[in-house]
Amino acid sequence: IKGPYGKFVLTRETTGNRLFIAVGIAINPFIAMLEYIRALNKQNKVKLIYYWNHEQEPILFLEKILEYHTHLKNQFTFTIYTLNKNITDAYKNNPILKESIKQQELTTKQIKHELANYEVRHAYICGEKAITTPYYEFLATKLKPNQLKLEQWF
Repeated sequence: IKGPYGKFVLTRETTGNRLFIAVGIAINPFIAMLEYIRALNKQNKVKLIYYWNHEQEPILFLEKILEYHTHLKNQFTFTIYTLNKNITDAYKNNPILKESIKQQELTTKQIKHELANYEVRHAYICGEKAITTPYYEFLATKLKPNQLKLEQWF
């Protein structure tokens, strides 16, 4: 068996702390990557920054994200940015979500803040081109080209 192929993949050789930035439904490849990390049982850290830009829809894979938070313990942290008031109001009683959901747009300023105490070795960004391009441009000033992976559309 060979693979995976392409530029937006996580392999066994990828080591060090990882940053995942997902916009909307672009969380899908990161769920697969987190499943892979959990299966390999590697001790590398992962920080997920997830911008849920859908105003009326529930956060995609939220229960799965909470599951990774539990199973990967200190290896996995996450922050979800959203403009949807209904989402944040619904999770006020959950201490993990209360701390992890921010009711604001994700900008490069927030990314810089999120990375203040986190040394990134590899960053993966996935989502709509208009939204993710500034994130990529910001991280391109901090990382080498082979440390930064991008998957965009539209």
